Amino acid sequence: MNIRFFMKFTFLLFCVFTSTGLFSQQSDLNANHTSSYNHALQLYNNNAYAAAQKTFQEVALQNNNTSNLTSDSNYYAAMCAIKLNQTEAEKMVLNFVEKYPNSNKKEKAFLTIGNYYFTNKNASYALKWYSKVNFNVLSIAEQHELNFKTGYALLITGNLTLAKKRFLALINNANYGNQARYYYGFISY
Repeated sequence: MNIRFFMKFTFLLFCVFTSTGLFSQQSDLNANHTSSYNHALQLYNNNAYAAAQKTFQEVALQNNNTSNLTSDSNYYAAMCAIKLNQTEAEKMVLNFVEKYPNSNKKEKAFLTIGNYYFTNKNASYALKWYSKVNFNVLSIAEQHELNFKTGYALLITGNLTLAKKRFLALINNANYGNQARYYYGFISY
């Protein structure tokens, strides 16, 4: 009877240690992906966009498609493409939005690519992307920025009536007030 008890006990210990090893390997794997993601985020914040993009793409490929880590990695890979002026940047943003339509980073992606075109003096493309942004989910500062840049892009493209409305909303704003008054006055004249 003691031998039987010893064998059952040994078998139970073997099962416990084996299953613990399996779970710990999974945790190590998840920790590795998280570590890689954090490293890529650090590269992104230090303006090392090419290295960050490569790491974000690797993290996205190594995770399942439903994890937040994958979604965030795809977002930042697209943002790196924008910062690096890559030709496929717009396509990457569209793929991100299509793949993760409920992502909280969707509006920021639209705003970022709109700002990219705004900075590169392509007002019509900037307006295309600004029109996709859900104004209500932005912070107050981002709303003011979007109002000003949309107003300026509308001014450049010749849509003076809509531009005037955008500038009117910013006349008393601390950051954009002076410029908004100037452009509002210019359009009114």
